[in-house]
Amino acid sequence: MTKRINFRRTVLVVLTLVLICVSSLAYVPVHSQSNDLYNVIYSGLSSVSGEIDLKPLNLSTSMASDVRDTYFSILYESPELFYVEYQYQIQMVNNTIIKVIPSYKMTGNALANARKEYNQFVDDIVKSVPSGLSDIEKALYVHDYLAANYEYDMDLEINDAYSYFKEGKGVCQSYTLAYMAVLKKLGIEVFMLKVT
Repeated sequence: MTKRINFRRTVLVVLTLVLICVSSLAYVPVHSQSNDLYNVIYSGLSSVSGEIDLKPLNLSTSMASDVRDTYFSILYESPELFYVEYQYQIQMVNNTIIKVIPSYKMTGNALANARKEYNQFVDDIVKSVPSGLSDIEKALYVHDYLAANYEYDMDLEINDAYSYFKEGKGVCQSYTLAYMAVLKKLGIEVFMLKVT
């Protein structure tokens, strides 16, 4: 019975994301979070590293597309990394990828303050969820809350969860990331799928 409920919950969340933001899902590669490359890049981005050392992974230059896919997978499913730019560089030496050099929208005190604000936005929405709801009802409540309190960014500029919360508007990608952030905080498993 538990597997059936978890499956239904996962299907609802995925269908909600697909129905609302198909365009933002179309570019998300499927990955495994147990992947060493994923973990190294995620850790580096989380700690706002200027350079992420990939030497221990011994990646050949032919794996540059794997690095790219992993980098973008992380950004598309990690709303808490709102401060990471979608552009980066790869440094290679002797046919080996040795590091990723990310770009950040903000660092230092500005980032510390933005992280606090981001967490407060998520916490406030989580606190508004009525008690006693099933996970499916919580997911629907959060969807309705976001739809009622935020609007579409007609200028097509806001694509991250933090700016979505702060500005009260965003594109499909920002909605999806904000939705993911709140559901994760509620303990509901959520992930993106590659749509081809």
